[in-house]
Amino acid sequence: PLPIGRGNVEQIGGITLVDESYNANPESMGFALKALATRGSGRCHVILGEMHELGDLSPSAHERVLGLGKTLDTCLAVGPLFRAAAAAMNVAQVDHCQDIDLRDYVSRLSEGDTVMVKGSNQVFWKHQFMQSLRQTIIDAT
Repeated sequence: PLPIGRGNVEQIGGITLVDESYNANPESMGFALKALATRGSGRCHVILGEMHELGDLSPSAHERVLGLGKTLDTCLAVGPLFRAAAAAMNVAQVDHCQDIDLRDYVSRLSEGDTVMVKGSNQVFWKHQFMQSLRQTIIDAT
């Protein structure tokens, strides 16, 4: 089995949940988003957590990643490093993962949909985001 947060795929009800919440850099984000876009039938949703330790490359890297994420059915950007790019591209953005209304988010999912969470572990892990999202999907099915 894969270590937690490194591409784990799980079926919950009719929803596929892809946990890529352990690490993020521009290359891994791009690869994961392109892979998600080719996942067969159903809608593709992504929750992108900001990437840390990019220095001067941060604004352009977040813009490029968000451009790829925007091509999916839904994209939600998490973290202030996404703020400017999200505003320019008209993509939903919150500063902290705990700002996401998970019940509302999950209520918009349909059987056959895939949700991927990808970002730096500092964005999601300390808030136990994946556990909360997983439980919200279980409660809704």
